[in-house]
Amino acid sequence: MNTELHKQWLNLTLADNFLFQKYMQNVENCKKLISEICGREVERIEYKNTEQSIEEGIGSKGIRLDVYFIGDNKVYNFEMQNRDEDLPKRNRYYHSMIDLKTLEKGGDYEDLKDVYVIFICTFDPFGKDCYIYKIKNQCTNVEDLEYEDGNHTIFLNTKGQYGEISDYLKAFLKAVDGKFDSSEFSSQIRKDIDFLKTNENLEGKYMNYAEIIRDAKKEGIREGREYGTRMTKIKVIKMLLEKMDIEDIIEIGFDEALVKEVAEKQNA
Repeated sequence: MNTELHKQWLNLTLADNFLFQKYMQNVENCKKLISEICGREVERIEYKNTEQSIEEGIGSKGIRLDVYFIGDNKVYNFEMQNRDEDLPKRNRYYHSMIDLKTLEKGGDYEDLKDVYVIFICTFDPFGKDCYIYKIKNQCTNVEDLEYEDGNHTIFLNTKGQYGEISDYLKAFLKAVDGKFDSSEFSSQIRKDIDFLKTNENLEGKYMNYAEIIRDAKKEGIREGREYGTRMTKIKVIKMLLEKMDIEDIIEIGFDEALVKEVAEKQNA
């Protein structure tokens, strides 16, 4: 066992996408977060998919969605955000790509689902010290004009100090930063995280992935799930195939079609 990576695994917080995705694979965790953030209960999650990739058209910029699922016929996408990267325009692009994915060819505009893009930021994205920022499109010159296009954006700030949010959500935001207290909510979140870390299979997948990414960086290859070109992604996938199964590579977030294409060519 690589003791350095084992220690890294034990010290992971929810700010790490790998652990965050596994935490959110628990349907009850998804429902709880939606309830606390959006102020309503979600009865049913139809399906969920961590690290959903969307690529539309040759030459267009693809995106990787951290945690993507549909609940009560509404689309939810949670993004763990550790870097400030022009989030308003990033959010605009995410909404447009999600709409392209969810509207069937030939469908009517009324078929578009409500979409909630929720960024969990480990920094204050707007510098106002608020726990939460809720963004919607609106008419700017008529105050009482209702403009409802179904697009909702929420920014959560782990460094926030002001605003009304639940004790559960405060405990969750602290947990993202690796901080816990003796409260019931904080203790339960920590228990859930610790349980995930006892899963040797999960740890093995994380260590394999971490080793490959470390080696890729040494060779000057950027992590290719979102930021790299198609060729970058192919190079990283080839390295991952040396240590991981196809299903595991897809599970950690690489596009299924591209992974299978690369694997078939390597085995040809």
